[in-house]
Amino acid sequence: MEFKFCDKSIEYPLDELTRFSNPQLPIIITAGTHYDVAYTIGHQFSQQIRKFCSNFPEMKSVLLPYYDCREGRDVFDGFLRSCTAVFPQYVEEIRGMSLGSGVPFEKLFLLNCLNEMVILGKDSTKFEDKVAGCTTIYINQPDLKILAHNEDYSPYMQAYAYMAALKIDDASVAKNAVQETQEYITSYCYPGFLPGGTFSFNHYGMVFLGNALYPTEALKECIPRRFVDRSLLSASSAAQAVNILERNHLGMAYGACINMASTKDVENMWTLEIGPRHQHYLHTIPTQADPLKDSHFIHVNAYQFLQVDEIDPVHLGSSANRYKRICEMPTPKNVQDVCRILGDTANEKYPIFRSPRPTDRSQTLATAVFNILENKLDIYLENPKESKVPSFYLPLDIVGKA
Repeated sequence: MEFKFCDKSIEYPLDELTRFSNPQLPIIITAGTHYDVAYTIGHQFSQQIRKFCSNFPEMKSVLLPYYDCREGRDVFDGFLRSCTAVFPQYVEEIRGMSLGSGVPFEKLFLLNCLNEMVILGKDSTKFEDKVAGCTTIYINQPDLKILAHNEDYSPYMQAYAYMAALKIDDASVAKNAVQETQEYITSYCYPGFLPGGTFSFNHYGMVFLGNALYPTEALKECIPRRFVDRSLLSASSAAQAVNILERNHLGMAYGACINMASTKDVENMWTLEIGPRHQHYLHTIPTQADPLKDSHFIHVNAYQFLQVDEIDPVHLGSSANRYKRICEMPTPKNVQDVCRILGDTANEKYPIFRSPRPTDRSQTLATAVFNILENKLDIYLENPKESKVPSFYLPLDIVGKA
């Protein structure tokens, strides 16, 4: 296990992180400005980021060819202007990761515009049901509050993923939609991508789990999804997450769903669906005290509340089949039930716990189980149904206190 420390005076409990870590999923702990922490990540994982960018199929087949044509270059330039105007600190993070890793800025910025570039490049077949990913389950009872998630994506990611615990203190870079100068976040990260959109938590006690959503349109004049995902990690509450969306005056270029819970406001949980432009809907999952009534909620990769035109295979393939299978299974009452659901492989074509096959190219990279009342995150790197214990766990206050 390797760790990179940017600042010897860092206030994280480093011995604790070392004790909770697992060699299959590296954890990097660093502090500094937005640029600093990203540079440290890029430097520490330079080999992985370079190798991933060289081998990621969509980089070769979609992103670089589109960038090399006039239309694609114009889209790239437009997104860069928009992100610099609304979220300049996250553009700085990509610049830092680029210099640290030795991967050109353009390639890393393209990665963070992946969804939009695929749609605008008229290659929406890349987002057919074979690659749509992630399953999220809630239980909200007075004595049990669980937010659990299968992180599903390309199998190319698995060898290069890492956890990042970041302490950001940066008053130097201009800010717009997100004004906070300090952030303490821990996030499961993909190589070359901004944190966010996976499973994450921050020092406010907020928990975030992302579900990709797949509208039929992507908008050139708005902010790419990955930058919006990143911005929400700074939220101290579900209400503030909505405020961040509303302060983004350009709106979102594509779609996503962020599932949220809070260790400080344990009465409710939330799912925040976001659509193109300024569409968003915050749905509250309240505590269900009646043991005879259902206390769980499911979100996969289709809109449940916003009326958004979606790519058809999202409804016909993996996402629909995963949702249907969960509804067929007994209502989860405890953590073990949740693990059985997230580890289910009964549907051979479209299992909940995924592995590449002709009908479904995605893979479940990790399973995250947030136990809100116990203030911890269990991470499974194998099938959670078959694992007696998680691969490792992290306390949710590991990144300091607000």
